[in-house]
Amino acid sequence: MGHNGRPATTKTGVCSNFLAGLNHPNQIDVQVKEQMIDIFVNGIYLTSTQDDQLQSGQMGVMLMAGDAISEATYSNFALWKL
Repeated sequence: MGHNGRPATTKTGVCSNFLAGLNHPNQIDVQVKEQMIDIFVNGIYLTSTQDDQLQSGQMGVMLMAGDAISEATYSNFALWKL
């Protein structure tokens, strides 16, 4: 969780290397080291955030597309300890 009991979030905006549309898979990598969370999309660094509220917890992925109706399918989700 981030500050005030809300989840830590990264920057919002358009990701130019994200492939939109049906049958266009994207690789999203989330690397966590201590409090730093780094996000990569299709092998290219996107953004970082810091979350110093918890020492352990759960991980999730959420799609947000403003007011547009959107659907996402996730496959091959894996977690590694580095």
